[in-house]
Formats: sequence, C-alpha cells, structure tokens
Amino acid sequence: MSTPPSSLSTALAALSDSITGLAPGIRSIAQTASNAQATASAAIPKAQMGTAPGDVVVLDDNGQLPALDGSQLLNLPQPHGILPVLAIELGHSQQANGGRGIDMGNWFQLDFRIGVNTFNGFAFQTNSDGSATIAGGVYLVAGGVRIIADSTDTWQLPTQMTIATGQSSYPFPGIYQYDAQRLPDYPVASVSAGGVIGFATLCNVMPSWGDGKLWLGFSKVIGPSTQTPLRLQGYMTYTKIG
Repeated sequence: MSTPPSSLSTALAALSDSITGLAPGIRSIAQTASNAQATASAAIPKAQMGTAPGDVVVLDDNGQLPALDGSQLLNLPQPHGILPVLAIELGHSQQANGGRGIDMGNWFQLDFRIGVNTFNGFAFQTNSDGSATIAGGVYLVAGGVRIIADSTDTWQLPTQMTIATGQSSYPFPGIYQYDAQRLPDYPVASVSAGGVIGFATLCNVMPSWGDGKLWLGFSKVIGPSTQTPLRLQGYMTYTKIG
C-alpha cells in the first residue's frame, strides 16, 4: 500500500526539522573538541611545540610537568630514578684485611672511604674511623653478598655470620628496631669446603636514631683449622626515602 503524497511530504518535513535541530549540538561537540586540543597544546612547553602526535613530552629541568600557565606544578610525587643513593662494594681489594675491612675485634667494619659511589646528590662525608656521616632521615637498605671461604675448612651451614648497618650510636650489631640486620639461621649441617659457601641478603628500612654516623659490618667467622675468617663480596645500597 503506497503512502499518500501528503503524508510523505509531512514525513520529509519532520526529518528536515530533526536534522536542523541536531546542528547546534554537533557544533557544540566540535567546539568542545577544539577547546580540549587548545588546552593540551598549552600544557606543552614552547620548546616542544611542533612535536608529532605520539611524541613523548619532556619534563622540565626539575623533573616536573609544567602547569597550564607555564609555572611549575609543586608537591608532586618524586619520580622513580632520582632518589639519592649510596652504594658501597664489599670485598673491595683496597679494604683492609684482604678486602674484609677494619678489624674491630669480633667483627669487620667497612671503610666508607673505599669502594663507594653516590648517585642523585646523596649527601655524606667520611670520618677518620672509616664510618660516614649522612643526613638524618629514613633509608632503604638493600644488598646481596656472596660468603667466601678463602681456605678449605670446616664450616657450619648456613654460615653463622651477622651482617648489620645503622646510623645510630649503638655499636655493631645494633638493635633490631634501630638498625638493619641479617642474623644467621640455625645451623643444620657442617661441611668441609672452600670458595663460595653461601649467599646473604639484607633488606630493611633504617631510621635515624642517633648522630647520623653510618656504619656497616659483619661478624668475624673463623675457620677452626686455618684460622682464616670468612669474607663478603657484593654491594650494599642506601636509598634516602624520607
């Protein structure tokens, strides 16, 4: 059944009115998109104007994203990779006592004047006793070391060695709530061996509880036959996180 000509004319007129009514909305959407593009362009530093879509926007010299008005956005979380870090090598050939460190009687103290690298402006100074003075605050201590027997001897496993570091006035091995410690597990075996006989990790948060004097050391574990103490080889890092 065909539509009467008058009904067809009415339908076409209604469709035309609908399209005309949509036009303002379409124009509004287009204007909103144009405004968003202008806002995004304003956020890019002038030196980066002309970059192609998908290019990386480079942060300013302070590692911050510039604000829309060209000022610097403040109080943003510090990006990864710019925290101050100190790393010291354990087993460095210039450390005393065959790379072990300063002999403190029943433990060896690492000398912070030897085998140290700093990154991202880590502030510290060395002391005449081999310790270091660092800024007060909170540090993440992390490191891994091999435990080495330079002579074949009889050793308890796991090796009965304590590794500790702190920035407090409490001497080695410090105390658990003030310093970062790695205490030995209960011995389960006894072996006659030489070379690498174990591996130790240390990961803890070290708060400031004293005068900022940083020390690092490990207990002296001596072979009963050769009287040769174990030594460590690896790195310990200090990252200032607060």
